[in-house]
Amino acid sequence: MPRHRFTDTRHRIEKAAIRLFVEKGVTETSVRDIARAVDISEGALYRHFVSKEQLVWAVFERHYVAFAGRLD
Repeated sequence: MPRHRFTDTRHRIEKAAIRLFVEKGVTETSVRDIARAVDISEGALYRHFVSKEQLVWAVFERHYVAFAGRLD
């Protein structure tokens, strides 16, 4: 089944955010940096995540749950 465009963009945002957080740190990475990396506007990014903090939490939660599953 093909992925929905919204889901694909959200995944691309999360992937770019992780890369930038590792390279620059969470505090030093701006929403503008993430939007540019995905080639979308900042406004489009905010359609997927209400804030940078929500994006950070979503990325952390997704990877923490996956890591905990591997440990289990």
